[in-house]
Amino acid sequence: MSASPRPRATPGLARHASRPYHTPSTGVFALLPQFLVPWAELMHLNQPEGYLAFYWHYAIGLAFAACIAAPHPPPLSAFITIAGYLSVWVFIFRGAVCTWNDILDEVFDWKATRTQLRPLSRGALSMAQAQIFLLLQVILLGILLIPLSTACLIYADIMAMVFAINPLVKRMTHFSPFVLGAGFAVPILMSCAAFRADPLLQALLGMDLDEDENEGSRASSAYLVGAACLYLASLLTTVIFESIFAHQNIKDDLKTGVRSLALYLGPRAKQWLSFLASIQVCLTLAVGFSCGFSLLYYTISCGGLAISLASLLYFVDLTSPASCALVFRQGSIAVGLTLTIGLLAEYMYRSLLSIAGE
Repeated sequence: MSASPRPRATPGLARHASRPYHTPSTGVFALLPQFLVPWAELMHLNQPEGYLAFYWHYAIGLAFAACIAAPHPPPLSAFITIAGYLSVWVFIFRGAVCTWNDILDEVFDWKATRTQLRPLSRGALSMAQAQIFLLLQVILLGILLIPLSTACLIYADIMAMVFAINPLVKRMTHFSPFVLGAGFAVPILMSCAAFRADPLLQALLGMDLDEDENEGSRASSAYLVGAACLYLASLLTTVIFESIFAHQNIKDDLKTGVRSLALYLGPRAKQWLSFLASIQVCLTLAVGFSCGFSLLYYTISCGGLAISLASLLYFVDLTSPASCALVFRQGSIAVGLTLTIGLLAEYMYRSLLSIAGE
C-alpha cells in the first residue's frame, strides 16, 4: 500500500499543528510590520542566541589575530571597525544559512513539534519565495565581501560549502555536528585573514611574520600550530553545544528518521561530551603555549573555559528540553565570552608592551 501524500500547505495555516501559532512580539519583531514577520522568521531572528553561536567564532578569531599580528598589534580602532563590519556580514550569512536549512528540512520540520510552525512548514511562505530570498541574501553577502581580502573570500566560500551540505549529512550519519563544527570554526582563519595575519596563508606562501628570516619562520610555524589548535577547539565547541541542543529533538528525530549525535551517544552522552570538553581545554592550553601567551590568557580563557564547560555539563539535564535549551543559550555565551575576553586581554597586554618598546 502506498503512503498517503502529505497535504499541501495553505498559506497562514499550519498543517497538523499540535499547537497554535502566535506571531513573535519581542525583540526586533516588535518593530516589524506584519508582512515582514515570516521573512524574519525564515532568517531565525526569533532565535538571537543562534546569531551569537555564529559570531563568537569571529570574535574569538579576531582577538586571536590581533594577538599574533606583526610587526605590532593593530590599533583598537581597526579592531572595532573589522569586528563591527563582520557582525553585519554574519547577520546576513546566518540568515542565509537558516533559510537554506529550512528549505532542505521542510519535509522534516512540518512533522516535528518544535519546528512545525516555521514559515515554510506552516505555509506562510512558498518554496519559491524562500529560494528567491536566499538568492538575494547570497548576492548581498558577495557584495559585503568586496572590501575584504581575497583570502576572506576563499574562507567564506569554504564555509558556505560546508553549511550547504550539512543538512544532507545529518540524513546519512549521526556525526553531522563534526561537519557543522568544521564550518563554524573556519571564521578563526577568516578573521585572521581580515587582519592580514593568517598563519596558514603565510605558511603556504612562504611569508615571514618578522624581518629576521629565521625568527619569522619560527614565529609563523608557532602561530600556525596555535591557529590549528584554536580551530579544533572551536570545532569541539560546536559539537558539544549542538549535541546538547539536539537532545531537545530526540523524540521527533526518532519519529522522522533524522540522525543525530545525541541519538548515537545515548545514555553515555554526558561522559562523551565531558571527554570532548577535556580535549577542548587542552587545545586552548596548547594555543597559549605555542603562541607564547601570558598568564592573562591562561587564567581567563583556559581557566574560564574549564569552569564553564564543567559547570554546564554537570548541571544540564539531557532528558529535559528546557534544561538543554537553557544550557545551549547561556553555556555558549559563557564559553564565547571567556575565550574572547582572555584573548582580548592578551591583545591589550601585547599592545601595551609594543607601545612601551617604541
